Formats: sequence, C-alpha cells, structure tokens
Amino acid sequence: MVTTDLLSELFCSRVEELGDEKGLTAHEKERIIKVFQQALANPFMDEQQIYAKLTGEARL
Repeated sequence: MVTTDLLSELFCSRVEELGDEKGLTAHEKERIIKVFQQALANPFMDEQQIYAKLTGEARL
C-alpha cells in the first residue's frame, strides 16, 4: 500500500538523484522538497502557488 510517507520518501530520493545528475545545488533540491511537502500537506495549493514557491516568487 502506498502511504504519504512512502510517497514522500520516494519523491525525495528521486529529487536527490536527478538533482545530482542535473547539477542542482543542495539549496535548490531542498526548495523542491519543501514545496512538495507543503503541497502534500495543503490540498488547496494550486499549480500557480507551487510554481511561485519553486521560482522564489513566494516565501517558503
């Protein structure tokens, strides 16, 4: 059974893996993971809010 914890763990490990391949900094990878966790916790967060947080247009 897929749980929120499992999904989060898989996502985070994949972000780390792909981030290393693509040359992302630790800060960039951490930002992606934080936004994912916020979106997972907030079902009302839409794609515009996610984009704004990923691009730094909104505060984490």
